[in-house]
Amino acid sequence: MTKSLTIDAKGMHYTPLNRQIREALENGIAEVIVNGVLGQRFIGSGLQGDATIHIYGVPGGDLAMFMSGPTIIVHGNADHAPGNTMD
Repeated sequence: MTKSLTIDAKGMHYTPLNRQIREALENGIAEVIVNGVLGQRFIGSGLQGDATIHIYGVPGGDLAMFMSGPTIIVHGNADHAPGNTMD
């Protein structure tokens, strides 16, 4: 069974949001669903491993910057520089 986590990002600053996602992956969560995204930057930046992150809304700049391994699926539009310098 795939472990998953759903995060409500509405009104959340990008720093705690990114911390929650990173901690989820470090704890073996294979799928993270992030709802209510509106401009939060750096989602998925520097992540490694095998996981899938679903983003519902509009992620901010540098989505998945320096990421190597995980899959990010944006159900909507993305702000500037998604996938910047991905491996």
